[in-house]
Amino acid sequence: MDALRGIVYSRDRRPLTHDQESRSGRAHKWREDEPVPLYEILSCDRDESLLVGPPLALPRGGIALLYGDGGIGKSFLAMQLAICVSARRSFLGSRVDAAKVLVLDFENSDSEIARRVRGIAELLDVPLEYLYKSLTIQPYSHSGKTLFDLETSVASVIESHQPSLVIIDGWQAAFGGDPVSVEHVTNCTRLLKYLAGPDRAILVLHHVSTAELSKRRKKGIAPKPSGNRYVESFARVTYYMSRTNDQTVTLQVVKENLGIPKQSITLRPKTGTGAMAFEPAGLVVDISDVGRACGNDEQLTDEERVLRYVQGAAGREVRASELYKVEAERIGRSRKTAQRRLQPVIAKLVAEGRLSSRPYRRTDYLRWTGK
Repeated sequence: MDALRGIVYSRDRRPLTHDQESRSGRAHKWREDEPVPLYEILSCDRDESLLVGPPLALPRGGIALLYGDGGIGKSFLAMQLAICVSARRSFLGSRVDAAKVLVLDFENSDSEIARRVRGIAELLDVPLEYLYKSLTIQPYSHSGKTLFDLETSVASVIESHQPSLVIIDGWQAAFGGDPVSVEHVTNCTRLLKYLAGPDRAILVLHHVSTAELSKRRKKGIAPKPSGNRYVESFARVTYYMSRTNDQTVTLQVVKENLGIPKQSITLRPKTGTGAMAFEPAGLVVDISDVGRACGNDEQLTDEERVLRYVQGAAGREVRASELYKVEAERIGRSRKTAQRRLQPVIAKLVAEGRLSSRPYRRTDYLRWTGK
């Protein structure tokens, strides 16, 4: 496993050569059996920036988890991301920098991958020639091996290709084993962090937990990914992908420690020849993220205050439940009291065409129409 020592953390933390230190961008000079001086730790220059910005933010040197129902389009969305990053095209409205991408596909055959790449590239109007040098896809579904078995081979591919983004499709096929086993998930996490190194983003696709799927959906809560709680906690940011009633898909931030807003974006799929790509259909934001001061003026009427709250989202959608929560804090009463007070106001504004309302699950999504 010496192939990765110049670009990722050394597992036994042995000293790196000068050439390896210059390639990695950090100087790892300590060993496990020696005390590490504090100034050595403070001198580390880890890159904490984002390779891709919201709504699917991916941190450099970190792991992101995208999970959802089978067949919802996670693999298509991940391949769209790979193509956009490789060709330096905006992804879901977010600007990306050109970078090399490595896709480790443990679920789809060679022919299926080829069909999807051609179809998505056509939908995005990206010439295939733009991808030849920057996008590498390793089809492992036919090998019958896990990522643990292929560790040396993957290390060699990473060293030669030098990708800034690695996409693994998907968790169960890549790692095998029991996702409920704490030891197994811990070993998987160590391998992923090893592959991520100091500045490489890792995106892992996973399935939803069927055991909690129905009961949590009834409550309007995102179900957890399949496996134990460590599967959800190992990633720096976790996304849940779900289908809505109007044939659109919602991408929701379930957990994050990047300082990005916990928001949901509605995606509209567009289909082509054997492929599917997504485009933003509407962004949902929390009122707290756009400024609670929008409606704190005591001189405003309830109608003006509701408009101020929703206008503060700058054309994006706001949950009515969030509006009731913020209003309850303002008046110092319960959320139900705020809801009884504002519901007739919202209904009036919707009837007048000044707000649009989209019911989903246990709340309404409001958007200012510009009138």
